[in-house]
Amino acid sequence: MLYLKTFEEKLWKEPIATSKQINKFQEDMISIREQFENTYPEKVYLIDSFPTPMRYPASEILEIYYDHNQEGPISDKHYLQHEERFIEVIKRLWAMSPVLIQTNLHTLLDFVGTPIEELQKNLTTLESNLLNEIIKKTKPAQDNIITFDEFKEIKLITQMSLREKISSCFVFPDIKVIIWANSLTLKSYVVEKSNKDLLQTICTTHGLYLRK
Repeated sequence: MLYLKTFEEKLWKEPIATSKQINKFQEDMISIREQFENTYPEKVYLIDSFPTPMRYPASEILEIYYDHNQEGPISDKHYLQHEERFIEVIKRLWAMSPVLIQTNLHTLLDFVGTPIEELQKNLTTLESNLLNEIIKKTKPAQDNIITFDEFKEIKLITQMSLREKISSCFVFPDIKVIIWANSLTLKSYVVEKSNKDLLQTICTTHGLYLRK
């Protein structure tokens, strides 16, 4: 059993070493999200385009999905405008803290057997090349959490997560914030109220909502 409080306290000081400790529990920073939700529900928030959950059938009309908004090989402009809002949130957090990221890239490639071409679909040549670099960089860690310093890498991982191509977890240790991404909605864990208020301001600035 994972003692989340002890784990969470160590995470901010030694993110890589601490994240590796949960492997013996067959957990990782992506799968542990549910434990944070259950243990600290008052500190978990959604970053969304809508201030409240939407009722059906309005949700079918208003929600935006990458694969449902394509015009040939070029993504629909409406989707990209929404996507950019979420990317800006990650960018602002990165400006305040280093970021460590875990993805399920190698799980998809090595264990699920997802073809690399599937992940590269609708990426530009530059983005495809960058994805290959990210795969090589993360290979030694085998999907464990690692540091990313260049925003072009962080941005591409964010884009692919928002488009539901991969799942990712972003850890910002200096501000004690965790972001999970696997759709055009982000789930966040924020320890301190001051940083929750700051995240609220960032979201509002970019036309998004921070809500329970």
